[in-house]
Amino acid sequence: MKNVLTKVALAATVLMGVASSANAFVVLTMTDLSTATTVTCNTQIGGCGAGFSIINANFVNFSGSVGAFDVASTQGLSNAPGSALVATANTTSLTVNRNDGALGTKSLLVNFVVFDFFSPTGVDKTVQGSASTTAGQGFFNAATESVNTSFRVNSDNLFTNADFSLANAAASIGCLMATSTNTSCNAGTAVWSDPAIGMPGFSTRTQQAFTLEAASVINTTSSLTIRNVPEPMTLSLVGAALVGLGFASRRRAAAKA
Repeated sequence: MKNVLTKVALAATVLMGVASSANAFVVLTMTDLSTATTVTCNTQIGGCGAGFSIINANFVNFSGSVGAFDVASTQGLSNAPGSALVATANTTSLTVNRNDGALGTKSLLVNFVVFDFFSPTGVDKTVQGSASTTAGQGFFNAATESVNTSFRVNSDNLFTNADFSLANAAASIGCLMATSTNTSCNAGTAVWSDPAIGMPGFSTRTQQAFTLEAASVINTTSSLTIRNVPEPMTLSLVGAALVGLGFASRRRAAAKA
């Protein structure tokens, strides 16, 4: 009975959270670190600068220049406030071209932040991240060029850089890719705790740091996924089912023999 009442209370909390999350939004920010040139778009505020187009509160696109970089077809997409099963935040078709002729490397920082996730609703969750690159036309130096992708979660539903520092992040994972070949990386999975289910929700940040030589072109994608940690009873049922399938397979094999 206690478990039933707990689930009812959690469901009510989630409904309150989802009802209050009508203003869920995303923030896409790009910075050329060599010149401190920054462009940003917040779908809640609107009025984003040249090159940005807001598809909806969870979907923003950018094509334009950021300092020494041309950025084309950059999309940030989420399913905020999330669903009962999964919360997602993805960047796709992120094409970056170093457009100047200066010697040495320069870096572009791309941050995609999703605010107002309220589901999935379990206290213990997993965050999983992955990324991939496709080398475009241009010169590549594997010793100096790379794309570093990191994924962070904030349980307080905040989204400034300070809020996503290692000290404040509920979970942080990442992976590094060289740009000289077509490759992918798996940042792995981290378990984190969401102490206030439904309220105040949680936010996520996907960050990609591009370090490129002059005339280099790179295409990348990233994917962040959050799910509830399966309850022990669910795991037990899955285990029992697998054991049962194993016994059934053995019996069939023995019967054929």
